[in-house]
Amino acid sequence: MTADDGFLGHLEQHLGEIRHIASGHYDLVEFHLPDPGISTVITNGLRFQSLTATRPQELVCSLGEGQQDFARYFVDSMAGVLLEQGRGLEYGAVVVNDRPVLEGTEMHGVLAHPSPYFGSDFDLFLDASGDPAVQIITLMPVTAPEAALVEAEDADELFERFWAKRPNLLDVTRPSAV
Repeated sequence: MTADDGFLGHLEQHLGEIRHIASGHYDLVEFHLPDPGISTVITNGLRFQSLTATRPQELVCSLGEGQQDFARYFVDSMAGVLLEQGRGLEYGAVVVNDRPVLEGTEMHGVLAHPSPYFGSDFDLFLDASGDPAVQIITLMPVTAPEAALVEAEDADELFERFWAKRPNLLDVTRPSAV
């Protein structure tokens, strides 16, 4: 796979226009989808790093307009942890801190999950032959009680709570659904 393999086109199709790219060991690419007002930050190049995973991965976080700095923080921090540990994430994994990750919020960590926003064809980028090439892991900010529920039960149980309470999952200042 090359850096010009159609991956950015796949992202633009789902995430809107590119607003900003910051480069390092991997790029952090910021997208904006004006309707319904979603800012998304995704790694581009993590898939070329030496990580043990089912398939090459990129990390993404989508939040409401004006919260792209928080999305960037979640994605960049988690990518750094993965590079340090040398292994990727699996769907359903929860990474939690003992205190809020962002000051002024109840968010204690992230849940690795398929995207609840962009459809199932977003989560897996296929190469030119139609074979799975990159798994896109969505990082969903979670509160301590939400993370505890995932650890005790599973992510499906948390999504049942989300469905029942209908919190704005794109807002890091939202209260816990648990």
